[in-house]
Amino acid sequence: MIESFIALTSGILLLGIFWLTSDPRSKSERFQYFFKSEKIYLFTTYLFVLATQFGFLQKGWFMIIPTQNIQFAGFILYFFGFLFAIWAKLIMGSNWGTPAQHTISRQSILVTSGPFSFSRNPIYLGLLIGMTGYFLTFGSLLILLIAVRFAYLQYIVIPKEEKLLLTYFGKKYKKYMSTVRRWI
Repeated sequence: MIESFIALTSGILLLGIFWLTSDPRSKSERFQYFFKSEKIYLFTTYLFVLATQFGFLQKGWFMIIPTQNIQFAGFILYFFGFLFAIWAKLIMGSNWGTPAQHTISRQSILVTSGPFSFSRNPIYLGLLIGMTGYFLTFGSLLILLIAVRFAYLQYIVIPKEEKLLLTYFGKKYKKYMSTVRRWI
């Protein structure tokens, strides 16, 4: 189980490196974004959760012993969830930017193709599915944290983003909202 933890956690770290290196913003913009107090808090929280998961694996705490089928399903969700998020970020290309913010000079195109034809928020969807799979693989009750993250995205982040997109893209975004669901 420790080997699986190392492999899957390494995948999450590689995902973070990909996210950072594929960011289309300038180095100074990235630096300013990632070193804001709320981002440091979020990053520290993620590290704490991963360290906690490692400790729980060592002690066998807060665990439901997963069957091989549950572990396999968790791995599939982990793999395809993160792959879906990566695909969405690649499709966005230079239109990707700070969540719940918008820079019209760089983000001038409403992206509706690829994974955006299935979900208005494929990056968030993919990351939630991937993290669900991560915790499911270990039978960890920390999977309940996914509900907290979902609520934060659903009720705080996404409404801000939708308001900005309606401001910048108006009728075009309204039509997109009527044809593509927020999640799936």
